[in-house]
Amino acid sequence: MKRRVKIMANGGKERWLDSLSLNVLRSDCFRVMGFLSGSLRSGSAGHNPGVLRQSPVLFLSVITTAIVVYFSIWDAAFGVGAPDLARTVSGGVGSQPLDVGATMEAWRNGSLSGRQLHIELGLTDAVIPAIYNCFNEPYPLLDRSEGQPCFYLRTPIPVIGTNTVNNPAMLRRLVLSIDVPVQVIVIVVNTIPGEDGKQDELDMMAIIDELQELIGRSFFKVVRSGCNRGCAGGWNTIIHSTLDSPWWLIVNDDAAFVPGALRTLYDYVSSNPDVAFYKLTTYQVFLITKRAVTEVGVFDENIWPAYGEDCDYDLRLQLSGVMVASRPPEFSNIHGDPESGASSSLINTRGGGHSGYGQRSKCSHSNNRIYYQKKWNLSVPGCGRQLEGMFRTPHGNPSRSLASWTFDRELRARSQTCWAPTNRIDNWLREDAASYYAKVTLPGDQPASNWERNLITLQAEESESETVSELLSSGVKDGTRCVSPFAEMM
Repeated sequence: MKRRVKIMANGGKERWLDSLSLNVLRSDCFRVMGFLSGSLRSGSAGHNPGVLRQSPVLFLSVITTAIVVYFSIWDAAFGVGAPDLARTVSGGVGSQPLDVGATMEAWRNGSLSGRQLHIELGLTDAVIPAIYNCFNEPYPLLDRSEGQPCFYLRTPIPVIGTNTVNNPAMLRRLVLSIDVPVQVIVIVVNTIPGEDGKQDELDMMAIIDELQELIGRSFFKVVRSGCNRGCAGGWNTIIHSTLDSPWWLIVNDDAAFVPGALRTLYDYVSSNPDVAFYKLTTYQVFLITKRAVTEVGVFDENIWPAYGEDCDYDLRLQLSGVMVASRPPEFSNIHGDPESGASSSLINTRGGGHSGYGQRSKCSHSNNRIYYQKKWNLSVPGCGRQLEGMFRTPHGNPSRSLASWTFDRELRARSQTCWAPTNRIDNWLREDAASYYAKVTLPGDQPASNWERNLITLQAEESESETVSELLSSGVKDGTRCVSPFAEMM
């Protein structure tokens, strides 16, 4: 389908430019500006030597006009909301231009359905979620500036994915902040232990169902875990569920895109084919490409439920030598609730979520830190930092690639005891980890010199008479299998 823009020319007559004409005109504008700039320096312009050098005002007038024409056409062609934007309906010679403003009004008054609106815009296999929030009160800090369009017609982003637990309001805000076309939105729904966790899951599914009904079910992939896969497991699930994608934009469910933040992202990625990973805002929002998955691998799910998986991946990115880029200048997002400062985490569930959240998080985080240090033989945690004496391959094994990790069910079981509601937060049991780790090593794995620290297990009672194996077999059930399909492949 052709893209056409209406401009006024020849005494006010309308002229329609298709995408090819626009490209030619853009090139001509740049060519003229370059020529005129050179003329000013050389003192010649056509058959009038020195005219621009002698008349800098004339030069500035011409160059300003060229710039205005160029950017006016560019914005009209690619920014939706301007009254002179038009698209052909069929792409044929005699097709009628589509006035986006009138089409939006037809959708607003019910003459067009949301899907029909997208088809009129030429989007048969993608959706712009922000369209469904165009006429509503904007979320705090997501106001559009004066004259800024509600959405942008761009090449669709292949996948936007999020990993969620318990914040339906923020998830809704995130989805409706996507103001460019996207082909698939992947939502991984995790569930934490206990009755509160079950209710959280029901609340999440209710808002997801509402979004699917509003936007279109065919544009969503929803993975209902029935357990908590954690950050790494959720991110890996997003990738695995859409393996054919060239890249994935992954975002926390408590973040949202500022209006216009995504409008240049596709072109930014396309123009940098050698970049494997984009740190848009640390790991709140990041973009991972198929190249990164191939050369660096997916996230290590032994680090659970959160804190440390980013450190491990950062280190692997550095060791691999792949190119990592920062965000484009236009990109921006908000994080958390701007009014309360709250973010989406286990601590914010009804009734405060897990009792003793801080201690439980410290428990599992301690295990993550120990595992991370052993994996790379690090004397200190040093998130994502290369340190003297560290391993250059996982566990010092030259036969392991940077992508290699072996899922350890016993390590997961220990960390899961940190989150079992029946276990006391003040009854920690530490056990020498060396014996358990030997069960998952591969030939060639080296022992780490700093493995004097002990893993942590929480117990239900004050007594420490139970053996670790008894503790691990009680209350974890299938939790140690709450992983992405990648973990089963390792």
